[in-house]
Amino acid sequence: MYNDPFIKPDEIKFYPTSVIPNTELNDLYEAGDYKPLTIDIIQTLIKKTFQEIIPPYTRIKRLIRDIPATEIAA
Repeated sequence: MYNDPFIKPDEIKFYPTSVIPNTELNDLYEAGDYKPLTIDIIQTLIKKTFQEIIPPYTRIKRLIRDIPATEIAA
């Protein structure tokens, strides 16, 4: 995205995938067909992305979803 001279976003939001009960993704998770990333992998990916991909002029507006932890299965 940042390699295209016509696309230079000044802000970006990250919405990590959350497994929510009573969804198709939750069915896949419970069947063992979907494995969410660990917090360590997520932290490593975020750090690498910030350091190597996102230019300093880009504001990070969000890193998590605003869903109560009690509503997240994984």
